[in-house]
Amino acid sequence: MSGIYAFFNICPYTLRWILTVGKCENKESRLSDYRTTLASIEFNFFQEIPKSLLHRKEQELIRLLKKRYDVHRNSLEQFIIGGDGERDVATNFLLEHMNKLETKGDSKHVDYKYIDVYGEVGDIRDNRDKCTFMPGQLAMITTKAGPNEKQRHVWTKFKTDGQGLIELDQPTRVPISKPAWDVWQCATKTALHKPKEATLDRYINE
Repeated sequence: MSGIYAFFNICPYTLRWILTVGKCENKESRLSDYRTTLASIEFNFFQEIPKSLLHRKEQELIRLLKKRYDVHRNSLEQFIIGGDGERDVATNFLLEHMNKLETKGDSKHVDYKYIDVYGEVGDIRDNRDKCTFMPGQLAMITTKAGPNEKQRHVWTKFKTDGQGLIELDQPTRVPISKPAWDVWQCATKTALHKPKEATLDRYINE
């Protein structure tokens, strides 16, 4: 079961409650990972979310928490809650907002569920490729959403690793998301219309 989780634990140095949030593609597997260091750990909150939406929903929740709480030791997923009273307030906040994560972003006109060959219910968005250029984004579709949907791909000689560009051995056809496609089109059309005397690098920097 994939989803967004959250749990409280006491900081042994400050004796304050710390809230940890995160995403996982397999709930039991992630719990098992945590229990290698803390055997009694349980998720206080868990909201089932399709794999395709995990990154987006996790970031939504983290943005909300950052507006209310300080981060713990520069962590991206841990927040300082405080004493028992503050924990009660945080609990009510999470109960309200975790439930909202489930439906945001779903289209009312698309049935995302399907039955696989083993009789299991799946979500068609979990089968979409990840964007090569933007972490957390999925390939855009070029047809009606559904089991037979088609995804957009582009040919590229480069890809990004989050820190810079990596040159590939040969041009490769890769999946691209809608935001990345918009940037791709802008860059391509700009290159076609740049002044003849300017290099593309100079044109971009100016």
